Amino acid sequence: MKSLVCFSIIALFSILGCVDPVDIKFNSVLDVLIVDATLTNLNEPQVVKLLRSKADRITGLPGNVTVTGAEVRLLVDSTHVIPFSDIGEGQYQSPDGFKGQIGHAYQLQFTLPDGNTYRSTVEKMPAVPPIRKIRT
Repeated sequence: MKSLVCFSIIALFSILGCVDPVDIKFNSVLDVLIVDATLTNLNEPQVVKLLRSKADRITGLPGNVTVTGAEVRLLVDSTHVIPFSDIGEGQYQSPDGFKGQIGHAYQLQFTLPDGNTYRSTVEKMPAVPPIRKIRT
């Protein structure tokens, strides 16, 4: 029993006494802009979510940070601009009552607070094809 107590005390002091700080610096360069958006012709708010996937400076592990303060707009048929409102947490919402229309062309554009501007390709909203056959 006496040797067990001695061993426990030695183990405790060796754990507490052998801690040397180690300055480890990870140099990760992960910084990816994520755009999560879907435009539909449903009568519901159209939402664009902007995130940055960044690596943690200490561990190097990736994580997401919301992008706030951006200016988000949707260009309709290369002429009409629909501004989106910042509703918080990196989300931007279309004006009430706006929905996509089949046959029209749309392009998402946004400017980040740092001044960088991004544009998607122009996409035309297609009609949903009819279901011809269903099988089980």
